[in-house]
Amino acid sequence: MSENVLSFKADASDNKARYTCEAKNIMISNTLKAEIDLTVLFAPANVTISGPSEARVGDPVPLSCSTAPSNPAADIKWVVLGKHHRETSNRTDISPEGGWITTSNITVVVEPNRRSIVVVCHGINGQLTENVVTTHTINVLCKF
Repeated sequence: MSENVLSFKADASDNKARYTCEAKNIMISNTLKAEIDLTVLFAPANVTISGPSEARVGDPVPLSCSTAPSNPAADIKWVVLGKHHRETSNRTDISPEGGWITTSNITVVVEPNRRSIVVVCHGINGQLTENVVTTHTINVLCKF
């Protein structure tokens, strides 16, 4: 019996890669072949918040947070002014690079007596217990 071992450090680009092992010798006429499709779990490298950075009191401010690719899909959690924001719309799409991209949208209404609103987006891959975070500040414009 003969054995060869291939060892490598898998990264996100190896997800869904097919590895094939072939063996042949003079004692058999057919080439022996085995294949395996690799599943790699990876957390998102970052999250990005897009939306206005200035608003007036009473304005509804739409914000969107998107994760970098992740496998499995990441969850998005929002924190607005230090409190969890639960009213969100979420979407998960297949990433062309492999894995999944999660996008979440919220709308924040600018309250009186605020100079700024700090919004935090967490991208969480629960299976890997990894968390990436970014912040976005909305500056409140004064009325004159």
